[in-house]
Amino acid sequence: MPGLRVLGYEGGEARKDRAAKEEVEDALLSEGLGRDGVLLAFGGGTVTDLVGFVAGTYMRGIPYVNLPTTLLGMVDAAHGGKVAVNSPRGKNLIGLFHAPAGVVVLTDALATLPEREYLCGLAECLKHGLIADEAFFSWLEDHRAAVLAKEAPVLGELVSRSTEVKLDVVAKDPREETGRRNLLNAGHTVGHALETLSEYDFPHGMAVAAGLLLEGAASLREGWLSETAFDRMARVMAAYGYAIPDPDPEALMGAALLDKKNRSGKILYVPLAGVGRPALPPPHTAPLTLGALKWASERVSGTAGVKP
Repeated sequence: MPGLRVLGYEGGEARKDRAAKEEVEDALLSEGLGRDGVLLAFGGGTVTDLVGFVAGTYMRGIPYVNLPTTLLGMVDAAHGGKVAVNSPRGKNLIGLFHAPAGVVVLTDALATLPEREYLCGLAECLKHGLIADEAFFSWLEDHRAAVLAKEAPVLGELVSRSTEVKLDVVAKDPREETGRRNLLNAGHTVGHALETLSEYDFPHGMAVAAGLLLEGAASLREGWLSETAFDRMARVMAAYGYAIPDPDPEALMGAALLDKKNRSGKILYVPLAGVGRPALPPPHTAPLTLGALKWASERVSGTAGVKP
């Protein structure tokens, strides 16, 4: 194809940093890419994050198109225009809003995903059901075997229904100005802390799954969520293979101090009131205390599932 250049980039959260952004920018400058250029981000969520950030600042902004190859990218990272890189202090602390010109999804690519990477994406799908769509969560509950087997007839519905939740939330608060978009951060306060503490050896989706369980238990302890709803949530997530990686609550609270949702020195999370329902109106957040996190860690200790 005339004018097409391929630039290889090794993905992964540990490589999604300022140094990698500079490397990509230098390569584009060496190629002579001008403001009439377009970037194509072909890869997982870390690639679309990085390429989107580069596109948003290169020549003061050029268009880009996402071609996600992972389930996590297809249902979450490739949409919404939040692009960023990590720093040693925390995840996605340096970035901007720069929406892609388009997103092209080919579900056939999911057949090539290792099981762990596929589970990372399924964690975001389960999150979408938990925060806003009880019917979708029930569908995931009922179709677990077919979803895990990546049966072709269910993959399209899986990606479509999960993406609909993400896009609906983003449309109501595209630049995080009203707090509505905080819904999408359910499980992420604790999840990002787990990633940071592991130096990104613990993959994002698995960390979000653990974060959802711990934050769900915190919601239970604080009186937001019923025992029945939490047990259902934990049972379904265990059936999909998620488990808690023996967290240290004090270390998690320390790692969460720079979470972007925090306000007035308080660590904030998104409590649930039920499957498909947040506990609070926008901005949907409540303080996460060390006491609640310690209680949550004990409550989920021994949760069945495959250790990440």
